[in-house]
Amino acid sequence: MVTADRLQDHFQLARAAAELPQLPVEGSYVDTGACYGGGWIKIDVAEDDVVGVRHRWQIPHVSQETAKAAIDRVRARFTSEKGKLTSDDTRYGPGWTELGFRMEDPGSGDKLDLAWNSYGSTLAVNVYSPCAKVPADFSGDYEDPVVSPRGR
Repeated sequence: MVTADRLQDHFQLARAAAELPQLPVEGSYVDTGACYGGGWIKIDVAEDDVVGVRHRWQIPHVSQETAKAAIDRVRARFTSEKGKLTSDDTRYGPGWTELGFRMEDPGSGDKLDLAWNSYGSTLAVNVYSPCAKVPADFSGDYEDPVVSPRGR
């Protein structure tokens, strides 16, 4: 699927910009889900042959200092190349910290969420698309998780 390939490109850019090659990525997968249209009138009615695509990955056991530096690098890279910051999700409380942000690619509508928190010390990235039409000639099963977007 073209959308999964585009999300894979976002993934590669985020991974490179994070500059953490020594830390292994775990839980990297692409999955699809239903898209709901029609606003509040049809909020729970899934669109036919339309899916949302998400690529998720994470790096466990990341210190706060390392996570903050990686988040800052990814934010700078996406801002300069393709993104518009839509949310700064950095928050602090007594005994906890959350770092992160959400960006949107104005051209495609794709979104990138990058987050870290002091509870799990895991740097997590979600890249997801707005709803995408499944091509008429697509022969895969878009309702099951897609292990490798490049394999489609």
